[in-house]
Amino acid sequence: MPRIRLMLLTAVLLVIAACTNPQPQPHISTSASVMLNGLQRFSLLPTEADAEAPAAQQAQLHGLLLQGLEQRGYQAAEPAEIQVQYWFSEQTTPLQLNVDTPAPEPLGPYQAVHRLQDVNASLRVQLHDAQQNLLWEGSIDTPLSPASQRTDLLKQATQRLLRELPRAAS
Repeated sequence: MPRIRLMLLTAVLLVIAACTNPQPQPHISTSASVMLNGLQRFSLLPTEADAEAPAAQQAQLHGLLLQGLEQRGYQAAEPAEIQVQYWFSEQTTPLQLNVDTPAPEPLGPYQAVHRLQDVNASLRVQLHDAQQNLLWEGSIDTPLSPASQRTDLLKQATQRLLRELPRAAS
């Protein structure tokens, strides 16, 4: 009986943990066009760097997109049949934390105040053919906090979004 309770408690805790930390879900604005069939060679168009996003993060995102597209069977090669354009932005919000009230004595206990930032990002990717026809468009919003996990969170979000892109026909 105690073993069943332990298993039940573990299952409940896993469900709660899954609900409190939802995975970012991609949003497909434009489903894959039939004109995408048979196209493989792409060029990744540089975007205007977001002033909020560090250059290292922009470079990481560029590499993640190249890698993700190649994993889907597309090739970065000229002449490009597909132009891949992307936009990336970060939104930073200060976190408001309730701090304990200070002690009444002038030399009361030390009170630490941490100034934290909650960072969220949006990534939008569009694929166009040479005539600028929209072939596919998708976006994803993802948290990038805590800062120690920012690289992994951006990688996971990029992979989730590109999984929605159809594989290139061989």
